Amino acid sequence: MIDTDRAAPKVTWLDSDVAARIIHANSLLCYWLSKGVGNLLSHSTRISLDEGDIDPKSLYVVAANHQCRIDPFLICAQMPYSAWKRLGDFRYFLYNPLLDIPVLGSVLRGLGCFPAKYHTKYPYGLGYATEQLSKGRSIFIFPEGRRTIQGEYPAHNGVAVLAKLPRVMIIPAHIEWRDRGAWHGFKIGIGKPFNGKDLTAQEILNRVYEVPVDKPLRIRTRA
Repeated sequence: MIDTDRAAPKVTWLDSDVAARIIHANSLLCYWLSKGVGNLLSHSTRISLDEGDIDPKSLYVVAANHQCRIDPFLICAQMPYSAWKRLGDFRYFLYNPLLDIPVLGSVLRGLGCFPAKYHTKYPYGLGYATEQLSKGRSIFIFPEGRRTIQGEYPAHNGVAVLAKLPRVMIIPAHIEWRDRGAWHGFKIGIGKPFNGKDLTAQEILNRVYEVPVDKPLRIRTRA
C-alpha cells in the first residue's frame, strides 16, 4: 500500500547528485540486461508505445499490474530504447521491507527504487514521487500495490493522485506470467499514454488490464 503523505520527510542519499548519476548509469545497464532476459522469457509482446508518443512537455507515470518480482525492470526493458530514453530515468515505488535487506536494499536504491510507505531513513511515497516528476523523471507504480491476479485486490488511490498532477500522462502496461513446468515465460502489452486526471484509481487499473498482451492475428488472404 502506498502512503498518501505528499511530503518527502528528509533529504538523503536518494536526493543527491551522486545518486542521480549512479542511478542513471545503473538504469542503462539494467535496461539492456533486462532486455536480454525478456527476449528469453517473452512468449508474446504487443508494444504500442513508440518514441513519437513521448512528449517532452509531459510527465509520465507507468502503471502496471504485478505478478513477478522482476516485473518493473522487464516491463521497462520491453519499451523501445528510443521511447525509454525519452522518458528519463525511472523511479520505482517499492515494498518497504525490501529496502532494509542487506545488499539487496542497496542494489534496489541504486536502480532508483524508493519506499512506498513511511520510512524513517528514506524519502517515500507520493511526496517523493511528485518531486521526482518535477525533475523530469518518470515514475513506475503498481496500482494494486502487490503481486496479485486480476480482480483479487482493488487499486489504491496513489496512481489517481499522480494522474491529477499537471502535465502527467499514464502509460499502461499489462503483463501475464505463464507457468511452463520448470520454465516461466510472460506475455506483455504496453499501451499508448493517456490522460487519467478524470479517472479513479480503479478506472486507471482497468485500463491497464485492457491492454492486449497477445500478438495480433495474421489473416491470410488468397493471392
